[in-house]
Amino acid sequence: MSRSIRTVLHLLGFLVFSNVFGQTNDFLLKQADGYFKNGQYFKAVLIYQQLHKSGTLSPELILRRSICEYETNHIDTAESIVKELIKTKYAQNVSALYLLGKIYMSSGRFDEAALQFKKLLNVNMVTPALKSKVIDEIKRCGSAVKLAQQVDQTLVESAGAEVNTIWDEINPVQSINIDTRFYFNSNRESAGIEGNTNPEYELPYDMYGCSLINAEWSDIGPLNVDLNTKGHDLLLDFDERGQVVYFKTGEKWSDLVFLTDTFVQNNSVNKLGALDLGFLHPADDIFFFTDSIVLFSSVRTEGFGGFDIYYSRKQNGQWSTPKNIGPSINTPYDEINPFLVFDGRTLIFSSNNTESMGGFDLFTSKYDDKSMAWATPSNLGMPVNSGDDEKYFRLDKSRLSAMFSSNRKSGKGGYDIYFAYFRQAWSPQVERSNPMFFADVRSFVLNRPLHKDPSGSEVLQKINLANQTVYYESTDQLSLPAITRQFDQVIEVFASDPRLNLTIEVFSDQETKSPGQDLVYSIKRAEAVKTYFVSRGIKPSRIVIKGYGSNFPIALETINGKINQSGKSLNKRIEFSFFVTDPVTNNLFEFGRDTPKVNSIMSSEAYAIFRMSEHELNYKILLISSSNPANLENYINDEHQLFFIEKNNSTGKYELLTTGYALYSAAYKEKKIRMTQGYEDATVLAYHDNNRMATNLLAQWSARYPDLVNYIYRSE
Repeated sequence: MSRSIRTVLHLLGFLVFSNVFGQTNDFLLKQADGYFKNGQYFKAVLIYQQLHKSGTLSPELILRRSICEYETNHIDTAESIVKELIKTKYAQNVSALYLLGKIYMSSGRFDEAALQFKKLLNVNMVTPALKSKVIDEIKRCGSAVKLAQQVDQTLVESAGAEVNTIWDEINPVQSINIDTRFYFNSNRESAGIEGNTNPEYELPYDMYGCSLINAEWSDIGPLNVDLNTKGHDLLLDFDERGQVVYFKTGEKWSDLVFLTDTFVQNNSVNKLGALDLGFLHPADDIFFFTDSIVLFSSVRTEGFGGFDIYYSRKQNGQWSTPKNIGPSINTPYDEINPFLVFDGRTLIFSSNNTESMGGFDLFTSKYDDKSMAWATPSNLGMPVNSGDDEKYFRLDKSRLSAMFSSNRKSGKGGYDIYFAYFRQAWSPQVERSNPMFFADVRSFVLNRPLHKDPSGSEVLQKINLANQTVYYESTDQLSLPAITRQFDQVIEVFASDPRLNLTIEVFSDQETKSPGQDLVYSIKRAEAVKTYFVSRGIKPSRIVIKGYGSNFPIALETINGKINQSGKSLNKRIEFSFFVTDPVTNNLFEFGRDTPKVNSIMSSEAYAIFRMSEHELNYKILLISSSNPANLENYINDEHQLFFIEKNNSTGKYELLTTGYALYSAAYKEKKIRMTQGYEDATVLAYHDNNRMATNLLAQWSARYPDLVNYIYRSE
């Protein structure tokens, strides 16, 4: 806030103070009570202060004044007033006793706060609901005492008086494209705006931006003057390129709607529209990890109580049904403001559970790829957390600092924006990786309603099927419930139509020094998965298994000479894809491929090149087969990256094959070369996409693929 605006506000406060004697007490009390009830404590306290001096305040109104002093960060004054109040006949008032406990917590005197809350439990007027609340506060005091003994070397400092005001500044978000600029929401009152004492009045939030230039804040003003209305306008997030802003707007908190805008100052190119997340509620807050992955907090009947954290993924243009992130994170209390670090496995959020130091604290949890579970959240501790509320945590791009909001009583007032500076960079923030806990299987089976073609005949629409991806960490993990539940979802789709066949492809990272061993391990894992499917009633003849080892990585496993663990995790996956064998049935299906998304910094071209070799019609070279896959290792030379292993359902043998060729002539030429290299039994095989074509159906397929005629009448 600029000095001129602060001066006007101070003057406004002085005028209210000066005019007190010219108004009746009833009018002033009504005015103060209106401000008190709608949360404008800085205005209410001025009136209560003067009326208190004149001796006209009842004990109830003195308590209100002490609450206002507390809320406006005059914590010593609040403590003095409430202590004097407790000495009177008002001693048994539960609100006064509770307020004193909160004052102690805000002051960091957690032992005194615990004693005060325990005294409150002995008061006869305490209701069961308040008793439960007080017990929670005692538990928080206990947590705070332990955490206060573990203060780390993080430096926390206010964003300064230029940014923070006596009102609320919340949800700081760094610019995507300009490192020195960030945005925030504030309900600061503009100069010249007449005060509103209606108890139902909601002081509106607007969206602001500011820049850090030469260590000083400047350019503090509206994010976009065209987006700020007379009601609430709250920034939520930006898209990955920083070209689209997500925000919510409305006259009342209960009526907020979610919108997007192109975030361009030129009105002629602005595109304002609704955010396509129809499952959101007005009170929800959202965080976009990527443009296709969103986390948000919400109160829902299927939750664990209060606000829970959920996630949704956008695929094929549609957002999935929100999924609760689970009981390891969510509790009967409130979990809000999720922030997922670039590694896709480190979550930071706010919670008012009993492990906090008072109110909302910032917690972090790590997702374990091996156990497929979130670790027990840990409190970030002091000095990041305090005896008050900490919310809206965001790591800086530098990884050495973060921004958050807190209403700690050492601040300017209300919620202020703070910076936390860490001694070491947050390594999980180095590179963006796909979250493992989002790797659940989605069904893409659509209904086949009848529709009429141009001639008026009724025909069936195609069934749309996309492949599914499951991530794993080790062979042992394939039998864990977290994995088999995902297998069961594939089985549900697979079993719904007997015409379907299934390909199971297993990829791995470079887990051994031998690419041949990686291939063998992959095909054995594929066998283990097939065994599970067969145990669930699927015919083994309907399943084809393939092992690719580390030959076709989708992500780099080393970056700048350092191991990229995120990339290794992405490479260890199982891809399920459906297929049918004959062209007539094939016409009834639409088979898509949902390629796992990888950050461009760590993306490997090997996987994309491999998939490009799988034209609708392609030819592969069968080099050698064996009843023991280990025997194939001896035949894998320096060109191992071109090979994979497939198990033949008819012979039961493991076959070593090359990637595909678009034309039979090219494949035949390659076959001849391979024969001179020692693969004397090399054979050309025809594939449709990634699946071997049945010999008895080749003639039917040739009508669609004329090059098949060369293969059918080959002379090898």
